[in-house]
Amino acid sequence: MSNQEKMPSYRPWGSTEDGQIEFESLTSDTLEGALDLLRDSFYPDENIARGSEVALDNDAVEELNKLAIDAARDGVSVVAIDISSGQVVGVAFNKIQVQSKPNEKSAFEIFSENCKYKSSKALVDFMSEVDSKIDLFKHYNANCLLEIMFLGVLRSHRRRRIAELLVSASIEIGKQLKNGQSVKTPVVINNDSSISNFNSIPNIVSAIMTSNYSQKIAEKLGFDSLVEVKYIDYIYHDKTYQERIGDTHHTSHTPSLTKYFFKMFKSDTKDAPFGSIEYCLLTDDKIQQALDIQQRSMETENVAIGVGLYEENGAPETMKIIFEQVIKDKCTIVAVDTKIDKVVAVAFNKIHTNLIDNNVDPLSDIVKNYIKQRSCLALIEFLDEVESHVDLFKKYNTQTIMEIFYVGTDPNYRGFRIGQGVVEASLEFAKNMAVNDNDKFYKYIPDVAFGVFTSNYSQKIAKNLNFDFIYDVNYGDFEYWGKTMADRIGNEHKTAKLAAINLKI
Repeated sequence: MSNQEKMPSYRPWGSTEDGQIEFESLTSDTLEGALDLLRDSFYPDENIARGSEVALDNDAVEELNKLAIDAARDGVSVVAIDISSGQVVGVAFNKIQVQSKPNEKSAFEIFSENCKYKSSKALVDFMSEVDSKIDLFKHYNANCLLEIMFLGVLRSHRRRRIAELLVSASIEIGKQLKNGQSVKTPVVINNDSSISNFNSIPNIVSAIMTSNYSQKIAEKLGFDSLVEVKYIDYIYHDKTYQERIGDTHHTSHTPSLTKYFFKMFKSDTKDAPFGSIEYCLLTDDKIQQALDIQQRSMETENVAIGVGLYEENGAPETMKIIFEQVIKDKCTIVAVDTKIDKVVAVAFNKIHTNLIDNNVDPLSDIVKNYIKQRSCLALIEFLDEVESHVDLFKKYNTQTIMEIFYVGTDPNYRGFRIGQGVVEASLEFAKNMAVNDNDKFYKYIPDVAFGVFTSNYSQKIAKNLNFDFIYDVNYGDFEYWGKTMADRIGNEHKTAKLAAINLKI
């Protein structure tokens, strides 16, 4: 470990391969060294600081250091320490940003209004403008993010992957916070050790990457590049940023990293055979991929097998009509292999309401008018039979519930807990629907989620996620066209189980 004195809350976040550089949560002991690094290496070399000539104005430098100190209060910043000297040689000042209310100004906008110096104001205004080009909270259905605000490495220690590892450590902090770990580290400032935004848990890690080098780091670590601006379009004191920066760097990117959807946003590579997995709401451009997963995965789904779906010509293709209708509820979650931008698993989720005034569920109309194959009707009737044994609206005293209608995983991606990931992400989405529905799309917000879990594997997922098992049936008790479901399914999977979970607990 490093030879400096540690605070009780000191947290290590790994080291370089040679062990010479260690990564730690920023503490009171390392704060001044981190601020010195900003003065000596960050403001003179960072592209936006160069474009706005921050290093030429000491007052502007100190004003921006106040912004860094404010970020330090959130307890999520990271430093790199050279163990031979105890010197801070790298820092990521990270800031917790909470979704603001309508017409409420962001932290950067408020800081800018109070800036006294043109250079520091220009830098903060640039950050605010880039941030404003996309609403990350809306884009990712999130309510809190961890922003890598200032990322710097001492000139003498560059080209040693220190910046990359600082970003990795920042991601790990966000991941552990989302997993319920208390990893925020207090920094004593003016005799005050309280942590700002203490109860705020980030859903997103984001950054404005302003150089070719940091952009490569973001790409390597799986960030989504969402916004790009050109330095030639920004002017400070009659010169474009591009003129001051030179020709090496031309753009600034806003990447944002989603680590599992709401819960963890993205798995580690060990959770997928080929790359990292992102869990997100299904978008129009990925609907066909999701339907392809449904078609391919349903060949091994027990109820589909049990009712002879694949024994009847055209029946599997007809089921797509059902799923196309379910998608319209806009709460289907997909797992995407970010390396190849491919959907590898899907949870088709449907909203149910306790209908009154003779309203008809649109899905019932679809079944009545378009589903004619006997095996398709048998599959739907089987699910209705299981679900009808318990009035979930009455049991949970609610008017709205969400059904995890079908979960399917690409056969090549099975065995990596991705199925559990899409179910877990579905629950997190449902819990946060009211919070994140800025456009008021969702007329009904569920209090309960439920599903009919038809295999040993899906039942294990339900158990792991603390569903209550309410009712079960044996496949041997259902016969279709001369065979029981058990005859077709085999001996491994014997039951289908109705399970539900209260989303408000």
